[in-house]
Amino acid sequence: GGVTNDASGTYSVAGGGYLNQATGIGSVIAGGVSNLSADCSVVGGGIENTASGLVATIAGGQRNTASANYATIGGGFCNLVSNCQSTIAGGRNHTITGQHGFIGGGCNNTTGDNNYITVVGGQSNIAQAPHTFIGGGRLNGIDDVASDASIVGGSTNCISGDANGMFIGGGCNNRITGEYIEYTFIGGGEDNCINGECSNENTYSVIVGGRGNKTGGDSSFIGGGEFNQTAGCYATVVGGFKNTGSGACSFI
Repeated sequence: GGVTNDASGTYSVAGGGYLNQATGIGSVIAGGVSNLSADCSVVGGGIENTASGLVATIAGGQRNTASANYATIGGGFCNLVSNCQSTIAGGRNHTITGQHGFIGGGCNNTTGDNNYITVVGGQSNIAQAPHTFIGGGRLNGIDDVASDASIVGGSTNCISGDANGMFIGGGCNNRITGEYIEYTFIGGGEDNCINGECSNENTYSVIVGGRGNKTGGDSSFIGGGEFNQTAGCYATVVGGFKNTGSGACSFI
């Protein structure tokens, strides 16, 4: 059906629409305009969608590209899946370049070349390390060596460093950085920092919230408040303003 469609592939189907090209073996285009389907791939509809990977699927939307084998795009605008078995559900201007990646929606979200990365939604979030997760928010980032890290939401939160298991719940401009930062936690707040650079070990440290708080000792804890610090291992600052737990096992 339709007008000026091309079903030139063996066992291919162009169900309707206009200027669609089902050129691969067993390819299917149900409808829409100017869509392209390669071997064993399916385009449901929409405009200018390209399913060029083997067994790739694009349900609809506009200018989406599934160029890898078993890639899936649900819909949206200008989304790209370029590695195997990855999925973009919808939204606009998303990019997946690793295997087994997932982006749910939002806009301008990116997963890097590593595998098993998830960005559920939000805006301009980037997750690059394997087995990482960003739930939403905007301008949140996980670098390419911070494995098994998670940012649930918030804005301009960042996890970077060659370590595993870091977590930021939300808030604004919170940072977990360095090499010695395994299994650290920032719940939320603003401008909080866990820094594990050089000999400054900061593994298992926790900042629950507050503003401008900074841990500087292994297994240390800050509950909240403003501009509090720990400098000793196992130090605790419950809250307050400009308190410093500098001794090992100290408590404020």
